[in-house]
Amino acid sequence: HRSELERAAAAAKAAAELAASEARSEKERRAREHAQALEQAVASSRAERDAAVTEATSRAEAARAEAELLRVEAAAAEEQLGLRYQAQLAAVEGAAKEREARLIGDLAAQAERHER
Repeated sequence: HRSELERAAAAAKAAAELAASEARSEKERRAREHAQALEQAVASSRAERDAAVTEATSRAEAARAEAELLRVEAAAAEEQLGLRYQAQLAAVEGAAKEREARLIGDLAAQAERHER
């Protein structure tokens, strides 16, 4: 009778050890799966961050290029305004000289008529 009890106890002990071993294996499998999921999440997060950095860098470069183009356009417009101003100034000066010459001519003609 005793040997049956010992065999049953040994079988129960073996079953408990097997169950504990299976539980450890399951726990280790879950831990590995969790670690893999975390690694994938980190890799995905890095990829998203890298994509966001790349996009931000592209936008910044586009903004810098646009700003440079605007500076060039502003400089060209400023130069064009300067040229227009110079042309208008020359036209006004020319008209003033013509008027002055006419007035001098008119005054000379009046003086000549007056002398006669």
